[in-house]
Amino acid sequence: MDFPKQKTNKVEKPRLEVGAGASKQEVPMSAERVDDLAAVEADKKEAAYIEQQTGAEETITPAGPAIAQKSPYIVAVETILEEDLKDLYVNLPENKKEAFKKEGERVAGKIEKIIQSAKVSVSKIISLIRNWLLMIPGVNKLFLEQEAKIKADKILAVKEMQEKRK
Repeated sequence: MDFPKQKTNKVEKPRLEVGAGASKQEVPMSAERVDDLAAVEADKKEAAYIEQQTGAEETITPAGPAIAQKSPYIVAVETILEEDLKDLYVNLPENKKEAFKKEGERVAGKIEKIIQSAKVSVSKIISLIRNWLLMIPGVNKLFLEQEAKIKADKILAVKEMQEKRK
């Protein structure tokens, strides 16, 4: 079945909006997340086209694994965690890339639970980030400590913006 071709224009890199009102902050999304979102959008367009042509709704399953909906906190935390690490990630050995990614997602989940709790433990957040960053071989420990603190501060800023929104 041939689908009509659509014009493609240069698309600006998607950004996640965090915060409310005048204090909104835009955080760039990773290329992998953009690809996932593009695949979902393509599936939606294909389903809409088929529905339009047949007059009936059909269920189309994506070719790849199912994409779970992530909470805004998780998306914001993952975006903050992956900031400034692209070069280090690219240089990781192939066998460590997947483990590093999975551990980062696990850490993001734990951090989300911590920031949603009534009492936020900054030291736990820093410890989680530091231990995750220790997976990168040959990186200066002082750099890791500094990065962990910077990322923890950004995560806490996101929590404060979310609280002000409520």
